[in-house]
Amino acid sequence: MKFTRCDTQSNCFWNNVFKAIEIIPLDEHSVDTAVQINQALKVKRKQIELADLFRVC
Repeated sequence: MKFTRCDTQSNCFWNNVFKAIEIIPLDEHSVDTAVQINQALKVKRKQIELADLFRVC
């Protein structure tokens, strides 16, 4: 993957990021469900930390 306006070090960094993160496809139903869950957790002040939303392989 090549990025515009990035130096070699940036390209290396982003290539490693994309290799480490598993990107899964989402459909509209899954997104709607995720929004509902997040809203319910927000009301209870129990939202999931951003770092816990990503799993590094």
